[in-house]
Amino acid sequence: RTSLFSREHAPHLPMPKASQVAPQPPVDSTESCRFYMIKAEFIRAYSGLKLPFFQEIRSKHPEAIVEVTITYAEVVSGTHAEKILSVSHRWMTAQDPDPDGEQLKAIKTFLESDKGRNFELVWIDAASMPQDHPKGSRSAVDTADFKAMLSQVRLPLKRRKQASLK
Repeated sequence: RTSLFSREHAPHLPMPKASQVAPQPPVDSTESCRFYMIKAEFIRAYSGLKLPFFQEIRSKHPEAIVEVTITYAEVVSGTHAEKILSVSHRWMTAQDPDPDGEQLKAIKTFLESDKGRNFELVWIDAASMPQDHPKGSRSAVDTADFKAMLSQVRLPLKRRKQASLK
């Protein structure tokens, strides 16, 4: 199993010892979780330097967000593999996953390529999950959503087509 804690996602934090990482329970095939996805067309057309955090997209571009419930059985069967692109990348700083826009540039390039043009939705952590940015600004409802999604984030990442964005 893969821990949700990795140096890739939190380079500024020390890696825990194996004995400190809690084992994850087996997954029930009926298990599901609700996720916010960003329309791929929004990302393809987005002209900003870097993708905004979730709350900004929700307030300024609500039409770009789609709420999707995914079951573990759908993940295992690959039901959404051709439609949903799940992006996992290193946050470049603790406060900003993509300060210079290089990650967004790579994602857009991929989405415009032959391999990426058929994707309709994109899951990318900072843009798809309510962030606490600036610190203390996330509402109680958003915090509950974030915690629920974080506990299930392995679903969209579990079985995905492996594609390098470069």
